[in-house]
Formats: sequence, structure tokens, C-alpha cells
Amino acid sequence: MLAGNDVNATNMHGIWAQRAGAGLRLVAREGVFAPGTNQPFAQLGLPAFNDHGRTAFAARVLGGGSGIWKEGFGGLQVVARSGNQVGDDGDELVFAGFSQPLLTNLNRVAFGATLAGPNVL
Repeated sequence: MLAGNDVNATNMHGIWAQRAGAGLRLVAREGVFAPGTNQPFAQLGLPAFNDHGRTAFAARVLGGGSGIWKEGFGGLQVVARSGNQVGDDGDELVFAGFSQPLLTNLNRVAFGATLAGPNVL
């Protein structure tokens, strides 16, 4: 939790990580726009991290919706978002929610998800 000037209930939580030979760095913070969206992070989940110091995490965004983000070589990127179609098979399934992700040393992400769609009961 952060404290200080310009810190309030909408931006006081963040995720920090450290890579070998480098200092502590901010990965994501509530109140900052989530990459791949036009909304700020509202609630950050617990991060997963690999041996290279990269992270992945689930989060909710302001105004509704959630997703999985990971650090890529170009910075933070969205992996999946609620409302996005699952796969390319045309079955109209979309992601509705996510569990905490796992992150491999090859920077690949695995996660559990709740699905929604016309054939989901």
C-alpha cells in the first residue's frame, strides 16, 4: 500500500518486481490505465513471476471487466480480457472471469477462466 501526496483509495495499491542486477520497479498500479484498454486498473490480483523477474497478474478495471496482463519485452501487455472471444472456432464463447495466472520462464501464461456464451448454463 502506498501513502503520500496524491495517493488515495483509487491508486494506493501496486505491483513491484525486481530483476537480477536491477532495482525495484513498478509493474502496475491501480488508477493507471491498463494496457489494451481505455480504463484504469481498479483492483490488482496477486502476481506470478518467473526466474527472469517478469510478472503476470489478473486484475479488474474501472467500469467493470477483468483480464490477465503480463510483462513482455516491450512492456506490460494484455493477454486476455473478459468479453473477448475464446479461440477461433466460432462457438461464441467469451471469457467472463479469471483465476490467478501462472508464468513460465519462457514468459508463457496459463490461467483458469470462467466462460460465458449462448450454450453455457
